[in-house]
Amino acid sequence: MNRRFLHFVVLLILLSFLSACTLQTRSAEYNVPSTDLINTPQPSVSPKNSSVTEPTQTIQLEGSSASLSWARDVAVGFLVSQYGMPPAADWTEEALPPSTPGSAQSRFTSGPWVVVVSSEASAPAPNQVHVLADHMSEAARWEGFVNADGSVTETQFTRAGQDVQTGGTQPLQQWIGTISSLPAGAQYDDVFTSNSKDQAVYGVDGATPEINQLIAQYRDTNTLVSIEGYLSLNVPDVNNSQIRVVKLTPGGIQN
Repeated sequence: MNRRFLHFVVLLILLSFLSACTLQTRSAEYNVPSTDLINTPQPSVSPKNSSVTEPTQTIQLEGSSASLSWARDVAVGFLVSQYGMPPAADWTEEALPPSTPGSAQSRFTSGPWVVVVSSEASAPAPNQVHVLADHMSEAARWEGFVNADGSVTETQFTRAGQDVQTGGTQPLQQWIGTISSLPAGAQYDDVFTSNSKDQAVYGVDGATPEINQLIAQYRDTNTLVSIEGYLSLNVPDVNNSQIRVVKLTPGGIQN
């Protein structure tokens, strides 16, 4: 009986030992870090790209004073870089009556520069502004369009004493004759008829607002006037010619 009891006690001790070893092994397994977790790369956060190129700014040309000024600067900058024209200084703006409903136009002056900028719904392409630029000292005239992306479309450039894109021009000249208006609906406004033997007829335009006022004052009055200006050929005006008047002096009534 004592021997059986002794065997039973030994068996209990052996079972307890085996149970303790099993628990320790399992505990060790749970405490070992998972190699999968250790070796798995963590997601990285990419910094924002600071060199992203913003889209090119497009100016919406709606006829505001700001957009007209912007188109003026683009056109004059093109003339300075392309043709070596003298740069402008400070500008003075004069708002002009709109030529069509919804349009806007202004005349800008800076020294010898006279620039008329017009924004019209009838422009050849959307968001185009028409620019007519004159430089009195250089006897130069440029006409074209400024597009919303800042590009330039040139339609005319004339300059005294040079063979230029649209035709030849001549140095400062003097004429005597009369100024008359063209019939209603005509493509152009005024016409100058020379008092010479050939009675030559030219388109006429003032270099400044003051000259244009004098042209209007003596229009259809049969008054002989002496004008000084620059003759441009192969231009869109009467007989494909135009005198850009820089001085006008009345000379009396024509007989």
